[in-house]
Amino acid sequence: MKKIIYIYTVVILVLAFPSCMEIDDVDAPGETIQGTIIDKTTGKPFITESGGVEIRIEELSWSDTPTPQGFPCKKDGTFFNSKVFKGQYRITPRAGAFLPWAENSGKIVDVDGITTVELEVEPNLTIEMVDFQQNGNAFKVKCKIANALSTKKILDVKVFISNTHFVGQGAYINQSNWDPKQDVNAVWTDVKDDVYEFTVDNLLPDRTFYMRVGARVDDEFKKYNYTEVVEVVVP
Repeated sequence: MKKIIYIYTVVILVLAFPSCMEIDDVDAPGETIQGTIIDKTTGKPFITESGGVEIRIEELSWSDTPTPQGFPCKKDGTFFNSKVFKGQYRITPRAGAFLPWAENSGKIVDVDGITTVELEVEPNLTIEMVDFQQNGNAFKVKCKIANALSTKKILDVKVFISNTHFVGQGAYINQSNWDPKQDVNAVWTDVKDDVYEFTVDNLLPDRTFYMRVGARVDDEFKKYNYTEVVEVVVP
């Protein structure tokens, strides 16, 4: 009986072995999706931080209900993915500091070779640097919120400082005197004329720092909208 079972097992393994040796002849994905997120209020690339926005892609030529895939946007609002299959995709920006796109409202494109896409978003707010003054190892910065969605409460305004130009919520030096923040907790119509002033001192000498100011609203993601990055060279 044991011999019969042994022979039966060997036969099963022999029959299964060729299927394990089959060669996968499907080419690796080699098409490219690239593009820019555009700020609706300025017409310019959307200012964010590394990983501040997710680009979601869904391959509609594969399924009517495809599994979403995502990759991060760069801090200058551009994005790039050179490892996708040829086909039709729905592309949606999400999880950023802007008004969310409606469900299934992403831009539909046919990807073949290098496909370039522009995705327009309405930012939660626009923050502007009114003044910046450096004095040795200290600086003062003034900013204001130029406009914001009236339906969302503004949480705070914050100065971010880093050793690299990737400065932002995900990359900043966390020290008490380098982490000034002012709570707002109001809608924009109540604070549209307010100017926020910050002083940062005791910066280490012979260093270069990168600074910008951000403000955020009370939504699902609580991401910051930013000013441009300022280089601070300390003598």
